[in-house]
Amino acid sequence: MGTAAAFFAGVTAETRVVAPARGAALARFAQVSPQNRQFAFAGSAAPSDSVRSSDPGDDSASPETTFDSVYSLVKEHYVDDLPSDQKLGAGAVRTMLSSLNDPDAVFLEPDELAVFRGESQGRFGGIGAALAVRSFETSGYTERRIEIVAPLPDSPAARAGLRTHDSITHVDGKWVLGADPFLKVNRLVQQLQATDSDTDTLDVQRAANDARQRQRTGLGLFRAQMLLRGDETIARLYGLPRDHCRLTIERRGSPTPFEIDVPLAITEAPVVQMTRPNASTALLKIAAFSDRTPADTSAALRGFGSVPGVILDLRGNAGGVGGEQTALRAAEQVASQLAPTGAFAVEQVAGGKSITLTSTGDSAPFAGSPAGIVILVDSGTAGAAEALAASLADRAHATVVGQRTFGDARIRTLYPLPGGCAFTLTTGRLRGPRHTEWSGRGLTPSVALAANATDDQILSTVAALLHGKARIAAKPPAGATKPNQW
Repeated sequence: MGTAAAFFAGVTAETRVVAPARGAALARFAQVSPQNRQFAFAGSAAPSDSVRSSDPGDDSASPETTFDSVYSLVKEHYVDDLPSDQKLGAGAVRTMLSSLNDPDAVFLEPDELAVFRGESQGRFGGIGAALAVRSFETSGYTERRIEIVAPLPDSPAARAGLRTHDSITHVDGKWVLGADPFLKVNRLVQQLQATDSDTDTLDVQRAANDARQRQRTGLGLFRAQMLLRGDETIARLYGLPRDHCRLTIERRGSPTPFEIDVPLAITEAPVVQMTRPNASTALLKIAAFSDRTPADTSAALRGFGSVPGVILDLRGNAGGVGGEQTALRAAEQVASQLAPTGAFAVEQVAGGKSITLTSTGDSAPFAGSPAGIVILVDSGTAGAAEALAASLADRAHATVVGQRTFGDARIRTLYPLPGGCAFTLTTGRLRGPRHTEWSGRGLTPSVALAANATDDQILSTVAALLHGKARIAAKPPAGATKPNQW
């Protein structure tokens, strides 16, 4: 079987979502080897006139037929040395994924996959921050930017002073290409064609020169993210240093962009920390979700013994840095230790269908106890951490305290492929058991705290909530809507 076909034939999902690799069309494609492909123009010096004159708008050709046709023509007629079949297949997969207009649908080489797997185990490279790609409307077109969701505790990013919502526009002086740089040129050309426009040909020429410079020296969104995660292969490819990077940052409230040097290092995330602020309160800090989080949480809760209340600190928890499915499973299991059996979240999946995710809390060390739960959140609380907060607010009457959260409800699934590669894909969106939504808007806490509130002020507020000194009824975060409104 050819390499390109094998990419499709051997796909298996890492998690419960089943890859459609054995669908009818792809299954037929997988059965055709490059050696056995036959075409009307095979063996000719060039494609026949009928091929040349075929209607480009004809949608009757199946995807596998189109791929086979292009593959055979390239193999037969390309004038220079051809890349390997593996590279051709990887290029085809990248193009397919890019057509989805999904910034999280990316193809991973084996070394890039290793970075993701390390993060799922709580080992983070590079600057040590959770990153997200956000879209902005800019002068009539959509531009994407890399944003800091939250620096990990004691990471290079945290020590350098990076903050949630910081936008990274350059890495080591190279543009981060969040949009086609020639879109601005096209817009200026349209303005030039308008009779009442002030645009002149010099404006277009300057914009075209700038676009060419950006395209020549820029970094794609995914490669920029991998550099920030410490991918040495990409650093070598661009001749960049592998021990630090210089970032250009745009920050909310800052009038101009600024540069900052950030070392690249391995950050071992302190996933779960437990303390006792006082004899009647347990403080459980979960900085990130990894595959070891549930066991660490269980040990911490059992160590607390019987306490009237638990503070669950999810501030700066960006959910799943190396894979949302791993993080989501971990968050479900943490919920099962804090609340009775019930719905954890509702996931919207392909075809408009919804799946109820359930967590079982029958044997949990804390589930079902009369103790109260207060959840601390901030603008760096995202993904699976938002799901956990919404779930406990909906199911266990926990009170959410802090600032509005980040607003990421997407579920991204990692699909391993033959040859050690993989790809990621957005496969669902989450909402709370009572249909509380936070996608793109964040969770609004029941009790708001200023971003600069001191630890003493926070503990005082939480103590009042837990022990009834303040008569504030616990309620789910604002934003509950009717089902299926996304």
